[in-house]
Amino acid sequence: MLAKYEQRLSRGEDPIWIGRYLNLHNISHWHLEHELIVCERGRASIMVNDNLFELSAGDALFCPSGDVHYINANENNILYVCLYDKALTKGITDKLQLKTPAFHDKYKIAYKLTEIQEELVHKHRFYTFRASALITELIVDIFRNEPIVERHVDKAIYLTKYKELLNWIEVNIESATFQEAAAFMNMSESYFSRWFSKISGMPFSRYLNTVRIEFAVDILLHDPSIPISSLMLECGFSTIRNFNRIFKTMTGYSPTQLPHNYTMNVRTLAAVQNRFDPTLKNSILLSADQL
Repeated sequence: MLAKYEQRLSRGEDPIWIGRYLNLHNISHWHLEHELIVCERGRASIMVNDNLFELSAGDALFCPSGDVHYINANENNILYVCLYDKALTKGITDKLQLKTPAFHDKYKIAYKLTEIQEELVHKHRFYTFRASALITELIVDIFRNEPIVERHVDKAIYLTKYKELLNWIEVNIESATFQEAAAFMNMSESYFSRWFSKISGMPFSRYLNTVRIEFAVDILLHDPSIPISSLMLECGFSTIRNFNRIFKTMTGYSPTQLPHNYTMNVRTLAAVQNRFDPTLKNSILLSADQL
């Protein structure tokens, strides 16, 4: 669930993915695609790297490829989210970036994303060319009219180290501890606690539990007969009672009652080349071009 690499576009060959969400909440993640977000209703907080932006209805945000980010929407908020292959606008976005990621939408983004979505859904002849042309035109309009600066990739050591930390947690999922994570980041425990909560949108303990529970779900789906005691230990829990409680809180089921076709929305365990969806289960996908 964290600043793990997300690859939504692996679901097909289309260079664009669009979703419309109610109450979108996801965790710290990053992907190779550029992401364009527009707020249709309500409010949403979006952290990009170490900067927090507040979006209201009519606001938008452009998150460049590789930037670590998460979204926390208020109740009844609706967001359009578009991810697209960075190669489509490389002539612009490889060299330039918006002075600030957030801006007021003067470009009818939601309307244009709906038009693109129609192309992706119906797949008429040459639909990928038209969809690509439409998203390119939209980005041109935005970059032509918003303040821009020369592109600089954020090479802050802490962001690189943060991504390494998340991978380290997954490799050491059975034994990873808060103390070891703080040491990995060369931070005091008190500072690490505050820093991790800020950049990830949740305390370290919740993050670690989420990763472990998704790992448990993955094991159960492949081996439903595994003893709970073995599953608990393999996922880093010390007592069955605590494991069962956290498992049910996060999935809605006990380990023994998990449906065979259950899917957690938060994909944290896939390797970099596989699909990862950072969306939390209380978010509702109202529409998407691909399912």
